Amino acid sequence: MVSISCNEDKIVVVSPKNAENVARFKELGGVWINRSWSFNFDRNIYKALKFYINGYYKCDFDSPKIKVKLIFTENKEQVLEPVSFYGFSFAIAYGKKTGSRVGAGVKLLDGIITSGGSIYNWSSYVEKGSQFLIEEFPSVFEPVEGIEIEVITPLNTQILQNERLKDVSTDELMQELDFREKLFNL
Repeated sequence: MVSISCNEDKIVVVSPKNAENVARFKELGGVWINRSWSFNFDRNIYKALKFYINGYYKCDFDSPKIKVKLIFTENKEQVLEPVSFYGFSFAIAYGKKTGSRVGAGVKLLDGIITSGGSIYNWSSYVEKGSQFLIEEFPSVFEPVEGIEIEVITPLNTQILQNERLKDVSTDELMQELDFREKLFNL
């Protein structure tokens, strides 16, 4: 799963660790600490991170969440990395004979995930026909070749709006507005 959070002096990004992300996040001044990337707060870096992450993972993590079933319509294999799409890991292996496990927020409903390859070039593998359930999937996403997405719980914006505002005080809303104004005004 991928998330970006901010406080007054840091931007924290949680995402699957892979070679391409490592290079890009280091380029933006990120440091790997406690299973997440940490950046000194800067509005331009924040905007660059959001743009990169949404483009790389082909979805908008700020969009409301929906429940989906993903069906792999072709075999997927990654050498020395997890099989990951949309910021979720569907097969995480650590060696040739370790087998695979799913990442956070992903449930294997049916199919086979495993490991393979050689001792030095092991791979994570998802077999064609494997099905996964994700309860909190971004509602704005681009299609990926070889993966079908079935929406199980469609987005109901009226319920979302009522839930968000139900237990929020006026003071909390004003604080959030002030924070967002400071964050996005250039």
